[in-house]
Amino acid sequence: MKKRQTILNAVFILLLLALLLTPLALTDTRAGVVSEIDNRKLLDAPLFGEAGFPADFEAYLGDRIGLRSVMVNAYNLLNDAAAGELTHPLYTYGRDGYVFFKMHDNIPYGSFHRTFAEMVRKMQEYCETRGCRFYFMFEPEKTSVLRRYAPAGVNYDDSWVDEMTAYMEELGVQCINNRELLTELSYREPVFNRQYDAGHWNDLGCFYATNHLLRRIGEDFPSVTELTPEEFEIGEVLQRTLPVSEFVVNEAVPSFTWTGSFTDWSSAFYKDLDLDYRYGHIHCYENDTAGAEKLPKILMFQGSYYNSRPQFLLPRTSEYVGVHNYQNVLNLDYYFNIFQPEAVVFEVTEYTFLDLYFDLEGMASVDWNPALTDARAALEAAEPFTIDEPLALAEGDGLDRVFLGRRFSDARYIYLIAGDRVYDLQEDGAGLWETGLPHGAVSPGEEAALLVEDYDGKRLRCPVWVREAADLTDLDVGSSNVTLDPASGGYQLTTDIPRNRFSSVVLQLLRTDPFEYLTALDATNHTGGVHGLYLHEEDTGWYCFCLKGNTNLQDEVVNCWLYLEQGTVYAYSFRVDELDPRHVTLSGFTVLAARS
Repeated sequence: MKKRQTILNAVFILLLLALLLTPLALTDTRAGVVSEIDNRKLLDAPLFGEAGFPADFEAYLGDRIGLRSVMVNAYNLLNDAAAGELTHPLYTYGRDGYVFFKMHDNIPYGSFHRTFAEMVRKMQEYCETRGCRFYFMFEPEKTSVLRRYAPAGVNYDDSWVDEMTAYMEELGVQCINNRELLTELSYREPVFNRQYDAGHWNDLGCFYATNHLLRRIGEDFPSVTELTPEEFEIGEVLQRTLPVSEFVVNEAVPSFTWTGSFTDWSSAFYKDLDLDYRYGHIHCYENDTAGAEKLPKILMFQGSYYNSRPQFLLPRTSEYVGVHNYQNVLNLDYYFNIFQPEAVVFEVTEYTFLDLYFDLEGMASVDWNPALTDARAALEAAEPFTIDEPLALAEGDGLDRVFLGRRFSDARYIYLIAGDRVYDLQEDGAGLWETGLPHGAVSPGEEAALLVEDYDGKRLRCPVWVREAADLTDLDVGSSNVTLDPASGGYQLTTDIPRNRFSSVVLQLLRTDPFEYLTALDATNHTGGVHGLYLHEEDTGWYCFCLKGNTNLQDEVVNCWLYLEQGTVYAYSFRVDELDPRHVTLSGFTVLAARS
């Protein structure tokens, strides 16, 4: 009997040890892993010996321990079954089984909202003075529309919305507010799902809200009418779990599929367009249905409410360009130059009124070019001057880039006048000027004109010749752990040194004789495209643009050897396709010169 008890105890101890050690043995040590249950990148391993290593390692282990997702989801299901509680990192239960994002503190009306409203007014002025219609569209969040189902004890107060929209009306902003419409509809139709997608509206809600917008657009463009159900295949899709979660909901949600035809030009712009690395969505669709040419071309700055639902605005446009909003709206002039819309829509959702999404300092400092009501008359009235430097043209697939071959440090605004079109150049902070243009807007050998306005309001004009930028790119592998990546046509940088970690990509300028570091031209610690300008003020001679995978122990590099001329402007670009602690993938490393 005693022997049998000893065996049972030993088996129990072994099982207990297995239960404790199995998660440790299954710890996920892969770099750059994104958690599906809380929609964020998991912590990477800290380096031994660094300050704070014990606490950092404990946090790393808590993130990476094996079966974490299984344990979190099991805990969620157990709480749901036993106590009717939803303990997920992103979600919470409301009344009657409704699911919402985690509740946040009520937001007071303040200077952020006034600054935002004033920026929107500037957006409207920029568009309207260029003959383009502008519409601001406000979307309520799920808690606002369904506040009657919010968790017990939650007093949801969004009175700041009324104060902000009232201020917008004082400023003359055209505001399309969907809060009242969707709240009224929610009493008889499911414009937000009961559980699935705790933060966004569904296709039905988007259908009604888009029609609200189209009614207003139709006042300016008679060809625009409201959507009808007959234009869509309408059904339901069974969603089994909450997004980024394994929490079971098994909810049938509305589904609208447009039956029209279109062409997708998005890929032609994606790699060359300047987009904030955090908000990189772009879609460019051309409506191919009969009669679409009578509809307006619309540029829409939009968030997640529309990024995955282009089927609603597309049927009432000839071309529909959707750009992820937030920080990208600060570059309104850049996108306007490229896409030349007939109407601009700025769509914003209630829970995005934060500095994280809209930079307060950036909004307050917006200073886009005023409109030229008569470009030719403005040119004739300006004082003439001449420059030897060309307007350099770099042609792309969907858009071209132009940059000036000299510094204009005293200029406040610079306009490029080509044919009957006026384009606004943007300054990079160091007196160098560039912009994007529609592909083919200017051609090599063409004569254009610059109108330069300084901070005192004085205007100067000068002719400028368009010259194709000289491609100086001549790359070589600068270190042993760099290989050509056939998949991307770029380079892959790896490291085989223990504890070595890539943290960023840096573009440096090096002198070759003697070989020495001069300056860092650019740097990024995110994936995405990087573009910039450099005015060479050193002596004419051989130099190296060194694109470096920056690490804590040993860097890996790709070199571009260049003969740089003093006083010449150079445009560089590259794309970081992957940035992982153990490897970096780069593509599109190019250096162009304003002079051939």
